[in-house]
Amino acid sequence: MTDLNLRDGEHYILTMTGDEWTGDKGRQVEVVVKNGGERLKSVVNDMEWWGPGEEVEPGYEFTLTPVADPVNPTHYVFPSGVETIQISEWLSANGAQAMQYVVRATRVDGKTKGNEVEDLRKALWFVQREIDRLETQ
Repeated sequence: MTDLNLRDGEHYILTMTGDEWTGDKGRQVEVVVKNGGERLKSVVNDMEWWGPGEEVEPGYEFTLTPVADPVNPTHYVFPSGVETIQISEWLSANGAQAMQYVVRATRVDGKTKGNEVEDLRKALWFVQREIDRLETQ
């Protein structure tokens, strides 16, 4: 499954396209990627759809359709699995906001969101507020 280039935290709709003998063909389940892209887990229960190193059983085939996660959108998750929030929790409020706008606007993998120039201007606004805060201490 590692050849699918899945990243931890990404959400997908798993649709069974094979395995007619169990009656699962056409079944859809929302799953989240875990363990370095080697495991799919249902978001409804703890059922695992795949385990590390396992091969696809004949007839047990599926497709994955990306799902937009409004809580953890992909433009805040890096290919390594690190999330922007994990870094911003260590910054001041202004620093965290600036960083989030920079991340949204400057991703080199194409996972940007919104108007990049506008987001960078917003980041500058938060940076200036942080400079002002530091100068008055």
